[in-house]
Amino acid sequence: MINQDLIKIGIANSDTHDRRFTRTSARTLIASDIEDASALSSGAESLAANVLAGKAVATNAPFLLLQADGEFKGSEQRASFRLEHETTLAADSGSDVLLTATVATPSWAEVDTLEFYINNQPKRITPENIAARYGVCPNIIVRAGDKGWIANEIIVNEAVQGASRTEITATVSLQDISEDTWVVVIARGSDGISEPLFPALPASLNEASNQTLNDLIDGNLGEGGIPAFAFTNPLFIDVNGDGWSAPGVANAACSSPP
Repeated sequence: MINQDLIKIGIANSDTHDRRFTRTSARTLIASDIEDASALSSGAESLAANVLAGKAVATNAPFLLLQADGEFKGSEQRASFRLEHETTLAADSGSDVLLTATVATPSWAEVDTLEFYINNQPKRITPENIAARYGVCPNIIVRAGDKGWIANEIIVNEAVQGASRTEITATVSLQDISEDTWVVVIARGSDGISEPLFPALPASLNEASNQTLNDLIDGNLGEGGIPAFAFTNPLFIDVNGDGWSAPGVANAACSSPP
């Protein structure tokens, strides 16, 4: 839809069937300068405007942000989801744009992968001899330990075991950019690498390997469950500053399923 200039704001959807529990407990975080929760209703119009501006992130735990830095006519430019910035970056043709994704996530919501989707096109994810099914494959993946990945543990309360968060930064450089571009980032934990969000999100653990209390509190690595997950809305890069244009649609094949 973005490729066809049909810009719809992405929000979290937990497929709720019960007010007390949802499978993912996904939430939409909206940019706002209102710090008093009791005043949110009075700022409803500004919150709605920020949603329409795409300044929203969907998540089941990690706090994910993205910014783009570049240069336009000798002036440094920045786009982000923060209130003081626009979500579109003007950049000179042939210049470089630096993408910086940041994650702040609690110790119980491990993130090991950041995926960058850049003017991404629908791709066939099934073999030729099977009915066609299309999805998306990330253009760039940055994993824990890769070049460009920085992670620091922050102790929130030394008196409480596990009261810490991990702050992650990953950078990607788009070099010699020559066409208008959109960028979306996904942060995720991977099954078998990062522990799922049990017991904060108790659904989907493998029952066969979780028959006792000790089984349930052993970290559940590789035992199903719901991993950490978050995604941004797009940032836009307007090459030459003459207005952003959608790239159009083309199909290609994934080298491997996402």
